[in-house]
Amino acid sequence: MEIRELAYFVAVAEEGSFSAAADRLHMTQPPLSQSVAKLEKKLGCRLFERGQRVAPRLTPQGRLLLKEAKRLLRQAAELESMMRTEGKEWPLRIGVIPSVIAGLVTPVVVEFQRRHDAARIVLEEAEERDLLAGVRSASYDLGFTRAVRLPPGMQLRPLMLEPLYAVVAESHPLAHRGQISVSELWDEEFVLFLREDAPRAYDHIVRTCIRSGFVPRIAMHASNDLALLSFVACGLGVTIVPFLSTMVPPPGVAFLRVERWAVSPLSLVRRIDSENPFTALFEDAVAGHIASLAASHGIEGNLVLPDESLAHRLDSDFSTDDEAVEERGA
Repeated sequence: MEIRELAYFVAVAEEGSFSAAADRLHMTQPPLSQSVAKLEKKLGCRLFERGQRVAPRLTPQGRLLLKEAKRLLRQAAELESMMRTEGKEWPLRIGVIPSVIAGLVTPVVVEFQRRHDAARIVLEEAEERDLLAGVRSASYDLGFTRAVRLPPGMQLRPLMLEPLYAVVAESHPLAHRGQISVSELWDEEFVLFLREDAPRAYDHIVRTCIRSGFVPRIAMHASNDLALLSFVACGLGVTIVPFLSTMVPPPGVAFLRVERWAVSPLSLVRRIDSENPFTALFEDAVAGHIASLAASHGIEGNLVLPDESLAHRLDSDFSTDDEAVEERGA
């Protein structure tokens, strides 16, 4: 059987007339009739009941073939489309929150593009408040988020519960310590990003301090991770950052691990109906890189399996709603 023969057969079956099918196929009727007869001979059965001045009707064998022929033609069209796009660039649009860019996104994207020539990564830095909306509207195929619960139509791929680290200047009395308690920062001035840029992460850090017995005193705000850590290096305050922010340390700061319960959830989010062929591949690449980082830093226990519930893993004190948390002014 040839694909062309199946297409001719389907046209006759759908049009209910050889002449109408010939018009649809932009051919004359005799070659069409010959093609269908040839197909019947190959299959050893009649596909249509024919009669003078009577429209051709499908036989039982014809009805069976029609269903399967449509499926085969659909698959053939999909295969043809796939082959036509082979070797062409296919954009994968990713929204990234600032805290994952240097320590995670950069190495993953470099390796991913080396392995997948047809993938064209388009990165856009987005604050948490804009990222989920971008994924929902299909402006992004994929996004990094610290959200735990999502609206309908979106799917979460949990990655890890990032350990939190206190950051102090190298000249700070605590800088020589490898690990401290958050409560030891009770009398420090803090440098944080603006809450309006990332309310979940901001509230999470403030709640971590509250759980340790104090409300942080905010001395100043920074608009990005580089500015945040630079202000700390200048001795203008201390801060708390997630694990991935420690991967590319600037000069002049010391990172100190805090209590084991102090973590920040990290996941990938996409639309359930996403059709980009590189979305799942990129998710796997990110998860693999994070697993390697966790193993090299001895924090494998912080990894979250794809089918695990982030909400179940997180302590109930760390709610992800946007309820405002008051800050203590400097």
